[in-house]
Amino acid sequence: MIRFFIDVFRNAPGPFKKPRILVADISEELLDLIKSRIAGPTSGTAAPCPDCGGRSPAKDSTSPTDPPAPAAASAGKNNTLPAVDPRLRTALSSPANLKKQTFKVLAILWDVHCRNPRPLSAKEVSTHGKEALGLQILHENVRKVIRMKLEPWVTVQTEGKGNSSIYRYVISDEGVRYFEKHYLS
Repeated sequence: MIRFFIDVFRNAPGPFKKPRILVADISEELLDLIKSRIAGPTSGTAAPCPDCGGRSPAKDSTSPTDPPAPAAASAGKNNTLPAVDPRLRTALSSPANLKKQTFKVLAILWDVHCRNPRPLSAKEVSTHGKEALGLQILHENVRKVIRMKLEPWVTVQTEGKGNSSIYRYVISDEGVRYFEKHYLS
């Protein structure tokens, strides 16, 4: 029910579209966080960690929502990635590209377009990036980057499921040309 109101707020006509989208995205992230904390096995209490010398993990330890490792660390492994276009492999080896979330999302969607063109949800984009290309990006960031920066180059398909919507993303023909011109040349 809450997701329905968030979608209505996000898609309402009128001024301030980008701020409304940003507020709706933050609200969805908070809702996802609350759901994961409620459904989590510890329900907010930290058990002693055997690797931490028997003490509870500190707040400065990596949380499950933090990215596991920088993508630059996995860039050296690109030589072992299966069936990656050589031009994309070269672009993935650039540390400057790996710092840009726009590059990561476009690279993942471009790779999917080349392998098996199909629309992907934000979680599927994140998973494909990690498994096929060694790129780490959270699905929340995929949604945010597409809405805020990649709207001209990515097509968004909305699929209603129950009371909520699932957004699936496909790189457009214009997005393919943009990615190849700016990152693969």
